[in-house]
Amino acid sequence: MTARISPTLTALVCVALLSVPAACADDGTSDGAELGDTSGTRGDSSDGDGDSGDGDGDGDGDSGDGDGDGGDGDGDGDSGDGDGDSGDGDGDSGDGDGDTGDGDGDTGDGDGDTGDGDTGDGDGDSGDGDGDGDTGDGDGDTGDGDGDTGDGDGDGDPLTFDACGFAEDGPWLEVEYWQLGSVSSPSWSYSDTPGWTEPQWAWGNESWPEIFEFGNNSMSDDPIGIVASISGTWQIMIGLQDLNDYDNVSVCIEGRSISVGSSATMAVSNPLNDCGVQDVQISHSWEVHKVGVDLGTCLVPGAGTQAVRIEPWGGSGTVGLKRVRVTLHGAVY
Repeated sequence: MTARISPTLTALVCVALLSVPAACADDGTSDGAELGDTSGTRGDSSDGDGDSGDGDGDGDGDSGDGDGDGGDGDGDGDSGDGDGDSGDGDGDSGDGDGDTGDGDGDTGDGDGDTGDGDTGDGDGDSGDGDGDGDTGDGDGDTGDGDGDTGDGDGDGDPLTFDACGFAEDGPWLEVEYWQLGSVSSPSWSYSDTPGWTEPQWAWGNESWPEIFEFGNNSMSDDPIGIVASISGTWQIMIGLQDLNDYDNVSVCIEGRSISVGSSATMAVSNPLNDCGVQDVQISHSWEVHKVGVDLGTCLVPGAGTQAVRIEPWGGSGTVGLKRVRVTLHGAVY
């Protein structure tokens, strides 16, 4: 049986078929538009990446712009966001570099503080509190003290010296040979020292000092005058019962070695304690030679029997004594 299609149905089918392509065309257009937008969105993402590059170059500020553009290109979702976040990461890296720069700046400030440092001020304080300044003042005071000492000497008797150059700043006694007689009988003289005269020099139970001599000694009329020719032992016996203290004792010997060609060597000492100088020399030429001997503290304060002994032992072996002086420097009694 053959089916027959009515003209009316045929017309309706045609109308329906004609409508289908139109609908399909509309869908394609819409889809094409959306794909075109997506492509545009990806183009914006590329712009976002470019802005991210700007963010890197400009530092902190452009990184912020990159973040914004990333948001604008967020049409197609997560890929755009990811690119935007990468821009943020680069921006943060820029901030990090910026902070590092700030850190370097702070370091510079720190170096500046070191320049301003207390060390410099400390050096200044050291200069202000310098002990040298005080020392200078101290030296000034010392100068004043010296001045006062000078005034004291000036107001009193001027300081004098013996023939050997020792200061006459304490009690002294002197023996001199000026005429033929006995070796044990020279002339005596004493310093004009208040409270210390001949009795204060006396030894043992005697009232004055004495000369003891033994050995081959004699008086001689020498080219330099009358002398005691000593080739044995010669000593001044003294006692210092009233002496409390002193600085040092000096012995000034005037005379010469009795010889035609050699000097004499002698020992000068205190036999009480065998303290003294062992190699004192005196020349032989025809003149009065002056030889000074510093015995230090060989004499004993408070001891009633002691002596200053002269004993030739070398060279010509003979000393012609003209004068001998003993001085107690800085005596306290």
